[in-house]
Amino acid sequence: MQSRLLMDWPAGVAINLDTIGGPLIVESTHEAAILLTEHWPVEQGRAFLHALDLCAEALENEAPGNEARLAFVAAAEEAHILIWLH
Repeated sequence: MQSRLLMDWPAGVAINLDTIGGPLIVESTHEAAILLTEHWPVEQGRAFLHALDLCAEALENEAPGNEARLAFVAAAEEAHILIWLH
């Protein structure tokens, strides 16, 4: 069972990241931050940079996790890897 810290979003976001084995469901700001910094298919773009900033702020409790989720969704759309919202 995952701790609440690792599942801070109200619903998961399904993305397809071939670089780490295909589809997965992202359920937390922490997961999103790792994916954005270490496995994201693009390293630029307005939505990508905004998601990086908001995830960092949310991890420091300076922004709501749901705002980070919305920014992550936009970055996934920008990178053409969004599958669906849970």
